[in-house]
Amino acid sequence: MEKNIAKHFVIRKFGRIYEKGQYPEWDEDHPIHFVGYSAGAQVVRVLQQILADMIANKVGNGEALCQKV
Repeated sequence: MEKNIAKHFVIRKFGRIYEKGQYPEWDEDHPIHFVGYSAGAQVVRVLQQILADMIANKVGNGEALCQKV
C-alpha cells in the first residue's frame, strides 16, 4: 500500500523556503507589532523569542529588532 501511495503523490520532506520577507522595510527604524489574544499571545511571545534568537545568531544583537513583549 505505501509503495502505491508514493507513486501517486509527491511527498516533500521540507516545505517552501521563504527568502524574501513580506515586509522588507522591517528594521530598527520600522518595527513590526504583533498582537495576540488568549492562546495567540503565547504564539506571539514564542515567535518573539525565536526571532530574537535567530537574529542574535546572525547579526549579534537580536534585541535591537525584537523587543520584549
